[in-house]
Amino acid sequence: MRRDTRWIGYVTAMFGALYAALGVGWAFGMPGFPFGVGDAELVAGGDEAFGLSVLGTATPQITGIGVAIVGVAVAALCTAMTRRVGPRKFLIGAGIVLAVGLTVVIQDFRPLILVAYTPILLISKPLFDWPANVGFAELVSWPRVNLLLLLLAGTAVAATTWRYVRDTADGCGECGRPAIDSKRLTRIGRIAVTVAVVVPLLYCATRWAWALGFPWDSTRRRSRRDNARACGWRVRPWPALALAARY
Repeated sequence: MRRDTRWIGYVTAMFGALYAALGVGWAFGMPGFPFGVGDAELVAGGDEAFGLSVLGTATPQITGIGVAIVGVAVAALCTAMTRRVGPRKFLIGAGIVLAVGLTVVIQDFRPLILVAYTPILLISKPLFDWPANVGFAELVSWPRVNLLLLLLAGTAVAATTWRYVRDTADGCGECGRPAIDSKRLTRIGRIAVTVAVVVPLLYCATRWAWALGFPWDSTRRRSRRDNARACGWRVRPWPALALAARY
């Protein structure tokens, strides 16, 4: 039985409209601009930190308008794809561009810090008061939360685009999938499983390299190490946890 996931498109469209309103507000002086000069964490990191984000030098007067345009585009695109109106190729292409932009282009490593360390802090802080003198105020900041929200929004745009592709293609009436040979499907499944196994192991390998002192991507390593120390964390416990997360 096919699940009705059209609500994802409507929720994403509402988020886009809300974010567009925030962009207009930031452009006209509203506080809370989370990019570039409004990102205290990047400003404190100096030139090296600004190099980690494509929006590292963004200003609210200019970027705020860009944010509003992207928000309107997300709202209009997700509404059109959910209601199945508009030129198919254009909608699919625009959906791919927006999804990649929100999930890859504007992102840096901080959503990973937020997602990885929040459950650890939820357990270690009340039980062991560890790390000392560090709380959620040091871990959770508006620029980090903003990047995480945009990452989720980009994922929702990708999901909406994928549903639109399936709904408008000549596929199964129940699931929407096109006809595909079972052997080919098996090959695709094996590739997907291989990628799912290898990628976390590569991530784990970088952590072991840092812990053992190897300068693997030293610029990013130094920035992340300094960021971790600012929050009271040490790098060395995380290689084992990264490997455990693989399972």
